[in-house]
Amino acid sequence: MRNIDTEVVNDFGREWSEFDQSTVAPAELQKLFETFGNEFAAGSRNYQKELQRRTMLQSKTPDNGLYVGKIIDEDYYDNKGQVLSKIYLNPKNLQNFEPNVRAISDKDGNLFVAQFDSDFYHDRIKSVVGNKYDVYYCIHWYRIKETPDFKVAYSYKDYYRIKNPELETQCLNQVKTKHPEFNFIFDTNY
Repeated sequence: MRNIDTEVVNDFGREWSEFDQSTVAPAELQKLFETFGNEFAAGSRNYQKELQRRTMLQSKTPDNGLYVGKIIDEDYYDNKGQVLSKIYLNPKNLQNFEPNVRAISDKDGNLFVAQFDSDFYHDRIKSVVGNKYDVYYCIHWYRIKETPDFKVAYSYKDYYRIKNPELETQCLNQVKTKHPEFNFIFDTNY
């Protein structure tokens, strides 16, 4: 039987969630993991997932698009302050993006895509990019698995839907024209 202080383990997990390690190289994170072992990783249910995310972030390419901001977890104590996702403008492909991620498109055809599929609503994307871009009128999308396809999000169907049909059509046509590398499926029948 090993001597494990559960309070120390839990504190490690809490610190992992509260401090931003996005500037730490994946090799250094792996070294820390190997040094402190699985006991500390048990205190952070997100450790391996975060290590995987950070590794993917380190392999950034210009194809991700322009980095415009990040969504920070403000709701849950265990993860408070943790980066839930980075938001990119007009990516050229989705190679460095997780399946099922959320996105919004504006009236100019700009596509704002979350890099990670985390627990947040489309409004969080709007709040991150809204101070730099006009996203008052936008369509909510989600990526269909690992495909280059986006389908209109269920949340868009009623409450968030653009009430002006001509403006909605303009938004849809603009994003399709600006991003022929992706398919946009505008089916609001669920």
